Amino acid sequence: MVNTATQPLTFEDYLAYDDGTDNRYELVDGQLVVRNPSHIEHLLITQFLEEQLDLEIHRLGLP
Repeated sequence: MVNTATQPLTFEDYLAYDDGTDNRYELVDGQLVVRNPSHIEHLLITQFLEEQLDLEIHRLGLP
């Protein structure tokens, strides 16, 4: 396999990147890295944190 060096992507390049797939990417040191799908545990933690933040916002009377 031949490994060729590529120019690092800028953040603007990352924002404009579209490969026509449903893949999601992270920009790591100028390189695109495919993100793995979220696990149910991550979704449950996110939901819990959102609920806690909503409760605290309501308790403080914030908009």
